[in-house]
Amino acid sequence: MAVEESDARVAPAALRFVVVYSSPLAQQPAQIYAAAQAKEAVALAEHVTRVQAPGPAGTTCEDGPAAD
Repeated sequence: MAVEESDARVAPAALRFVVVYSSPLAQQPAQIYAAAQAKEAVALAEHVTRVQAPGPAGTTCEDGPAAD
């Protein structure tokens, strides 16, 4: 690998890597994200069920909102 110096010279440079081993703690964000998505899916399903639920007995969509 080459590195450009401030005076526009290109000089070779050593390339170094740092190896970091994964731990069980690295899995936590993925598990938290998956749990949050599952919770959101349940909330969305409950909302859809409420929205699609039939209105009071004897009413249809054409009747409009129930009079209170």
